[in-house]
Amino acid sequence: MKHCVLFLFLVFSMLVIGQTKNVLFIGNSFTMNHQMPKKLEKIAKREGESLFTAQATTGGKDWAFHAKNPQTYEMIKSEPWDYVVLQALSYEPLYAEHQLKEKTLKFGKIIIDSVRRHHPNAKIMLFMTWGYKDGIYIEHELTSIEYEEMQERLQKQYNRFGELYKVAVAPVGKVWEKTRAQYPKYELYAEDDYHQNELGSFLIASTFYSMIFNKTIQDFTRLPYKKIDEIEARYVTAIVNEIALHPKMDWGRKYWEENEITTLKAIKRVNGYFYKF
Repeated sequence: MKHCVLFLFLVFSMLVIGQTKNVLFIGNSFTMNHQMPKKLEKIAKREGESLFTAQATTGGKDWAFHAKNPQTYEMIKSEPWDYVVLQALSYEPLYAEHQLKEKTLKFGKIIIDSVRRHHPNAKIMLFMTWGYKDGIYIEHELTSIEYEEMQERLQKQYNRFGELYKVAVAPVGKVWEKTRAQYPKYELYAEDDYHQNELGSFLIASTFYSMIFNKTIQDFTRLPYKKIDEIEARYVTAIVNEIALHPKMDWGRKYWEENEITTLKAIKRVNGYFYKF
């Protein structure tokens, strides 16, 4: 009888542990500000889900930094990740094409190859960021662009990167764009006009919640963001539902059905190149 009870307890424990989704975020302040990953954990718990998050995040850093940083690879190897999220420097996708190839695309590939080598079944997604409130000056073009064009370029490039790497794209920037358009009085930006404030951080967390659990947040009674109005949170989440869970918008989830050939090729690439840095 004792053995039977112990067996049932072990089976139950394995089922509970198996339900936990482990998520690693790799990026910078656009990910880590307002402790978004840990607040995402709390939101998931309130929704009856089990989520564990960790992060390899350093302010102002790009994919090249993470591709050369031993601590990033230690984090990649540290847990059996179910999801890994990569967020580039906020203006990095706006580089000229030759800069993208030299400073962005090859380093993103190195990180993704490492993830696939250690966690062949991990679901990888890129974090599509948002345009600055008043746009940005493009140095190599010697011109300034407004928010709308910056956002359009970011979305185009992140979708392109997703296709190149065969990974999903979390459409945070698209949700941000529609929220700005539909609720112009909602302030998403911090005082610097490019980072996120608390409502912006909630928008990010809500988008990732929907990408990971394939549903939207339902409980708004005790959100971990103290300065957010419940009505604002509900409206933002409704936009997340329209975009992230739109039946005709896949956002690259098809690539989460990782095939064995792609994984084996990644392992060969990483074995030949990974330890050069």
